[in-house]
Amino acid sequence: MRFIRSRVSLATLFVLSACATQNPSGGGAPTLAAKADLSDPYVWLENSDDPKVQKWVQDHNALSKQVLETDSRFKTLSDDTRKIVVAKDRIPYPTQHGKMVRNFWQDQDHQRGLVRQTTMTDYMTPSPTWETILDLDQLNRDEGKSWVYEGMNCLAPDDDLCLVSLSDGGKDEAEVREFRVSTKSFIADGFRVPAAKTRLAWIDKDTLFIGTNWGPDSLTSSGYPREVRIWKRGQELKNARLVFAGEKSDVSVSGWKSFRKDSPYMFISRGVSFFEDKTFLFDGTKTTELPFPSTANFQGSFAGQLLAMLRHDWQVGGRTYAAGSVLSLPASEVGKANALKKLEILYTPSTEDAFDGFASAKDFLLLSRLNNVRGEILKVRRSGGKWVQTPVKLPKTGTLTIIDSSHDSNNFFVAYQSYNIPTTLYFGNGTSLKKIKSMPARFDATDLVVEQRFGTSADGTKVPYFLVHKKGIKLDGSNPTLLYGYGGFEVSLTPMYSGVLGKIWLEKGGVYAVANIRGGGEFGPRWHEAALKQNRQRAYDDFASVARDLISSKITSARRLGIQGGSNGGLLVGVAMTQ
Repeated sequence: MRFIRSRVSLATLFVLSACATQNPSGGGAPTLAAKADLSDPYVWLENSDDPKVQKWVQDHNALSKQVLETDSRFKTLSDDTRKIVVAKDRIPYPTQHGKMVRNFWQDQDHQRGLVRQTTMTDYMTPSPTWETILDLDQLNRDEGKSWVYEGMNCLAPDDDLCLVSLSDGGKDEAEVREFRVSTKSFIADGFRVPAAKTRLAWIDKDTLFIGTNWGPDSLTSSGYPREVRIWKRGQELKNARLVFAGEKSDVSVSGWKSFRKDSPYMFISRGVSFFEDKTFLFDGTKTTELPFPSTANFQGSFAGQLLAMLRHDWQVGGRTYAAGSVLSLPASEVGKANALKKLEILYTPSTEDAFDGFASAKDFLLLSRLNNVRGEILKVRRSGGKWVQTPVKLPKTGTLTIIDSSHDSNNFFVAYQSYNIPTTLYFGNGTSLKKIKSMPARFDATDLVVEQRFGTSADGTKVPYFLVHKKGIKLDGSNPTLLYGYGGFEVSLTPMYSGVLGKIWLEKGGVYAVANIRGGGEFGPRWHEAALKQNRQRAYDDFASVARDLISSKITSARRLGIQGGSNGGLLVGVAMTQ
């Protein structure tokens, strides 16, 4: 499942929108050719706790605020942005629970949110009638707290008993309480865990896997559970039975159960590092390690098969399985001497695509992949002892996100969006597919063009980037252009619709470019790992190559090019400005 990313700050867009109508000969971003000053006079700014540093930041913020708010266009830009940000006409994304559909909803009147539900039939209508299950704002008023909703884990198949996680003020630690949907109330003598970085999963209505803070020795050096215990209803938490312990150096350890009727297995996982896991089958007494490499990403079970995606090439049994491939192994073979002879290839990527994740339905899997950084979804079935793939007929020019599926039915929901097309929600039931809901257009995109181009990095690698602009722009280097990048943690920058970006930047003639640089996940593990450790420079080279391509193709010029990034992308941009 992908996560939503807010890529462009409003302040950045205000400044750049103002630039869009200024004289091309005016000031702009530093040129890419600027040399890095190794005797950095601003290194003192890295001490963020220094009052002198804080005053420097406050002074510069005040200067930026003054420039923005005294511009004649500020009020229009601000009003347009506010209308988009607070708009209530959003898609209520569904999760299926039996015959019901649930949704977590926040708006101005429900700032902490509502957990609510309706029937599947009613959800398909333009204006569903929702029944509130849990009102977080009312809970805070009743308890005089500042609870932030962190999720609800419900017991299949009826999903009436749920474990609700509540964080006080948004802290990392969350309190967990058992909740009954049918009575819309917390269970007074139900499962309850004090605030901690707890890992909980249902085994049955009276039994849980639990990892929590039982004291310093029960946590990893990262502060997450190191132990997995089994906790029975009515039992004191401290008496939960220990069934597995990881190493102090692990990231986290957890246990869970698959409730698929064709794969009712229990698992325990050791997060050895950020990209390394060891997964075990658990029979209630003993654990048996799965024979996949520790760097493989375990994907769960389906039709009696265990699935894993390889992050690296794997040579075993006289064969080489390519990085990015998804392999399957019968669960019945785990622990046997010749188990790896039963390996099958479910999916192998080409040089242009990458596995992006699974969702599970009753009779098939939905495999999400990127093809040249555009989303595609395949339906994968087990037939005649083999894996069979068929494409799901969805748009192929943007981002496809599997919103929800259910292992109790063949119903699923998929969302599509692109830079110029607002999000549309599709419903499928295994045999048919239809649009059911769409976001309204937030800006005029009738004359926008979306292209995919390529820069050439320092080592000759072709680096793709998306370019969004109005039709018929002049190729004279005068177009104000914003270039965004990220390049880390296998995160892929795929086409996404932004009402704010479109309204106050693209609609006014600005050009937007998104660089799919190495370090991200656009082409699978190989693309990510090509810019790690000693090869990190490649991410900066890739970003610079896109900037140079924008300039050499006369889309823009160094004086009219702005570069921007957040989090890991902020580090990228910071270094790029010195090159």
